[in-house]
Amino acid sequence: MAVGRASVDGGRRGLAAAMNGTDSARKRAAHRSRRRILMSVASVGAGGLVLVWGGRYGAARQAAPAAAAHAPVVGGRAEIGGRTGIAAAPLGRRAPVSRDVTILSPRPDFMPINGQGPSLSGTHVVWAATSGEGATGSEDDRIFSYDLATGRVGVAVRSSYGAVGLIGGYVLAGDQLAYVDTGFSPGGILPWKVMILDLHSGRTRTIAALEPDRGGGALPPQQIAPQIAFDGTRLLMVQTVNRGSAGISSMAILFTPGQQQQQVLRDTPNALFADPALANDTVLWTTTTIGPRTGAAPVYDALTAYSLTTRAQRTLPVGVVSQVAASGDLVVWKSGLTGVRGRLALYSLRAGRVLTADLAQTDTAAFPAINGRLVSWTSALGQQVQIRDTTSGKTVYNSPISPDRHYGLTALAPGGAAWVYTVTASNGRGQGQGYVVVHPTSG
Repeated sequence: MAVGRASVDGGRRGLAAAMNGTDSARKRAAHRSRRRILMSVASVGAGGLVLVWGGRYGAARQAAPAAAAHAPVVGGRAEIGGRTGIAAAPLGRRAPVSRDVTILSPRPDFMPINGQGPSLSGTHVVWAATSGEGATGSEDDRIFSYDLATGRVGVAVRSSYGAVGLIGGYVLAGDQLAYVDTGFSPGGILPWKVMILDLHSGRTRTIAALEPDRGGGALPPQQIAPQIAFDGTRLLMVQTVNRGSAGISSMAILFTPGQQQQQVLRDTPNALFADPALANDTVLWTTTTIGPRTGAAPVYDALTAYSLTTRAQRTLPVGVVSQVAASGDLVVWKSGLTGVRGRLALYSLRAGRVLTADLAQTDTAAFPAINGRLVSWTSALGQQVQIRDTTSGKTVYNSPISPDRHYGLTALAPGGAAWVYTVTASNGRGQGQGYVVVHPTSG
């Protein structure tokens, strides 16, 4: 069975190729497919989820002369393999920047896996980058970090699966970095782990995992790794699993790592969960309902809200949405499916209504981020980053537009915003340069 969104058919074909052939061929196929996949299930088999305690935006770039000047670059000599046990700010601390800081990324290409851009919190910004699709050293097997206090670039995380490892989603909250580590193993199994790294101590905990059975028993199913949301205290994981003859089902599981607790919020048959988000006392995800019979038309992306106070689940009457983000009682999303133009909308959980249905005033904005009253996004097919104050309705930042710049996704945290961009090579060939920007905000 192969089930997924209509917009990721190419990604599913890439995954099928990745499940066969040599490790290098699998790696290349996986990278090609990961550019297109938001959420899908490919060739799921028999088995289940193992829980343990110790877990896009691809507009073509334009070849043009490199910009004459860029913002001051910090960390031009990246210390690859730097320590992870560096001091980090407590949860909620404001980013300590008074002007733009531009960081030279050790790798130039930013792959927006599952709507994943940089993540900013306290004194650190983290990001994933590659050397370019199909290029030597293009593995998406690590998370880079930059310490805003010391000016050091390092590698916070390397995949535990080595040369066939892939880092999926990740979220930085205070000094806690949650991430999804995936890889390929013999037999085409796609194992994964959801991990939390303490940047201060360097210690890592495994929150959930799906691994091949090394005891000679049945192999676990072939699955796409889960998606996560994390706020430093709670971790929401959505995962699609196989139920044998009953077909697929999806689970939303809430972990409280500090208390070593977990709770299955929902286990829904014939459904795909994606776009997890954490609000004050509500968790959210999108639900795609799949017909019980092969070939039945799916019902795409209803926005599900689950109250942690009342334990009640409801579907918000907002139509088809994707790319969900939340802060406090505010939720932002893009209308329509990923890969299709749509409008950004802002919703109040407290008021129970849409505050604005066209926040960006364009249908080219995508992958919004939110913190407090500020919302950021990438627009014009990767040509610009914008930040808007939802209280005043004013745009408080517009990034420079340059034909040689391709902007990736954005992140917001108290006191700061972050985004990535790549400057193409002047001759349109070879590798360009990748940069990470941290910008001070008043939000």
